[in-house]
Amino acid sequence: MAVRIVQLEPGPKPTHPLFHDLSGRKFARLTIDRYAGRLGNDHAFWVQCDCGHPEFAARGTCVANGITQSCGCLQGDRNRELRQTRGRSRSPEWRVWANMKKRCLNPRVQCYPSYGGRGITVCKRWADGDGEQGGFECFLVDMGFRPSRSHSIERRDNDGPYAPENCYWATKNEQARNTRRTPRVIFNGRELTAWEWERETGIPAVQIEKRIGRGWSPERALTQPLRRRA
Repeated sequence: MAVRIVQLEPGPKPTHPLFHDLSGRKFARLTIDRYAGRLGNDHAFWVQCDCGHPEFAARGTCVANGITQSCGCLQGDRNRELRQTRGRSRSPEWRVWANMKKRCLNPRVQCYPSYGGRGITVCKRWADGDGEQGGFECFLVDMGFRPSRSHSIERRDNDGPYAPENCYWATKNEQARNTRRTPRVIFNGRELTAWEWERETGIPAVQIEKRIGRGWSPERALTQPLRRRA
């Protein structure tokens, strides 16, 4: 929140070598235009807010240290976003996003050791936003709305992050096929589950697992055609 400067003592810009001229620099939503004068032991500058509010004077140290970040519009925007967030908290997508962040970023959550505790992260875009939209808005743009009640967020690579290129909406059955306990088959430098190989080869995952269990090599298990029944 900006504090309007009162009892300003206008004067020429100091020439002392220790004086730090902030003119032309930008901090948060404020662009510093020129030196305004002294205010006690501090120096004031004329600043312009991104929202177009009329120019006003502010303490240089407060602007540079992030105490004064706007003409006051920033707090208003934050309050509106907070009200919107509270409204969105009832949506399934918002709850998925919030729980995703909790299990990766909050050590006090019970399931944290299986996620954040073992290095699973949330990409910066989904955690903090892209500068124009918040984290949840970016998440919703990338993931879209949940297709049904039976869908939840799933990662293609269980050791990878929560990020657009690694996540999709999946049913419980699809998630069960992609757990760390599911056997994985390495072939041609790629390590996939039998269910993933099924999508690529057309050989049923159950049949692939049976072949591997019989001692077949991954190449034979994934390339030998199924025997046609008479």
